[in-house]
Amino acid sequence: MNKKKCEYFAWFVVLIITAMALVPVSADNTEELFTNISVPLTSQQYAAYEVSLDTQNSQLSPIDINAFQKLSETDLEKIDDQDLLNFVQTIRQQASAAQKGPIAPAKVFKVLFKYDSDERELIQALAASLGIADIYFYKYTNMFSVVADANQLVKLLQNNQNIIRIQTDKLSTPEALTLGAATEAITHVSMMHQAGYDGADAYVAILDTGLDASNLEFGGRVTHEHCWSSPANLLPDLLSIASCTDSTRTMQLTESESAYPYWGELSSSWWHGSHVAGIAAGNGGIAPKANIIALQVFSNFTVVYGEQTNLALSWDSDQMKALEYLIDLRQSGLNIVAFNMSLGGGSCSGYCEDDPRKPLFDLLAELGTIPVVAAGNSYYDGFINYPACIPSAFSIGALNFVNNKPEIASFSNHALAVDLLAPGVNILSTILDGSYAYGSGTSMATPMVTGAIALIAGKIPETTGASVQSFLQKVSTQSATRDQYTRKILDFSKIPKILEALKQPWWTVGDTNQSNQPVYNFEGTVW
Repeated sequence: MNKKKCEYFAWFVVLIITAMALVPVSADNTEELFTNISVPLTSQQYAAYEVSLDTQNSQLSPIDINAFQKLSETDLEKIDDQDLLNFVQTIRQQASAAQKGPIAPAKVFKVLFKYDSDERELIQALAASLGIADIYFYKYTNMFSVVADANQLVKLLQNNQNIIRIQTDKLSTPEALTLGAATEAITHVSMMHQAGYDGADAYVAILDTGLDASNLEFGGRVTHEHCWSSPANLLPDLLSIASCTDSTRTMQLTESESAYPYWGELSSSWWHGSHVAGIAAGNGGIAPKANIIALQVFSNFTVVYGEQTNLALSWDSDQMKALEYLIDLRQSGLNIVAFNMSLGGGSCSGYCEDDPRKPLFDLLAELGTIPVVAAGNSYYDGFINYPACIPSAFSIGALNFVNNKPEIASFSNHALAVDLLAPGVNILSTILDGSYAYGSGTSMATPMVTGAIALIAGKIPETTGASVQSFLQKVSTQSATRDQYTRKILDFSKIPKILEALKQPWWTVGDTNQSNQPVYNFEGTVW
């Protein structure tokens, strides 16, 4: 697959516009409004912010000019994080100009390093000697995440042949059941349920803002929970707070075995993960008997690019920890058929081969766990969000139902890398407190497909040579087009009949020459 050109636009703009709306059940649910959870700081949070700012200012080290000047051009070429590169170049320019007066203190950054995996111990020793304490090495990819000041990062990079690249630890926002009439009209999912397909043998993972496992909508089927949430004092730009808790929901933690989100008195605002899980595998969802693995990967941000507010955002590095957790579960024998990521940010015009999550996506796909990812809600034509642009991702766009006809929702990003379309406007599902609300976005379309995979995974004979993804695309009788790209729509209307046909060993996929035998020809037709 050829590497396509990918571009980052302003992350702050994307983070504000790419999420989705929540409308109470009793409201007129016709509007298309897409904003992330944004709540003013409480007095307690503002006091904590002041303390964090004072703490950081007191701990920042003076710039070590010599270390910056010793960086070679090869070293500089390894820095893909634009903020870090701009800071380094500014210091080097100031030093070269013999600028009088103090140079800015060493700013703190949160980044990802790609390194020579054979030299991990050497890098760990060097990081320790530099006083870098906040560092995490991944098991299944040669990367580590780190929070450190610019002096430490520069010295870790300087003339170090074992460092391959420094990448941005990007932020993702949520791309924001009792399935509605429009969903049924488009997908015909009731035909699957009536035929006895309910996802009972499958597990689906939801990487999102967490949920309450005791919510009755999940029917006691939340079998695994975990949370990763990184506090990071990167003031004046960013301030994130640990948002995990324990089973008592009273402690604030950076990692735990509970997926319930910790956000103090505002915890109920983190409804997104519950809504997504309800669509995929709630009692009234697409796969009502599938088992749920709930992974909370979001942090509460009280400062976002200088603005004081409350936002739920997710670091790449926390998502990568969740993906490695899934790899361990999959390799232990758990039948995880798909993982859902209704989150994203940035923009890509093709496929993002260099995304740090790609090796983990690829490994999970090889293990039989399909990455199902929201294309994003930025109204783009020709671009989709990260990580939906990873080649092994099954990227999902959203549909509206207008005049009894499905059409691509105006907000839904649409491009070459979009793989399938599913309903994503005014979808009713559960929220954190156990009540119900309508939501719109590619966040809602994506778990429709995750649930669909749970319904049919393991039901397609290996002799067909069909993957679950290609099966869902091929059997659909519906499609929609925008900006030159026509994509199939999630459509179950023929699947029960086709699956029954495929159980017969004498039927050959694509063979239309056998007389008097129904044949599945991979164009969605059974004779």
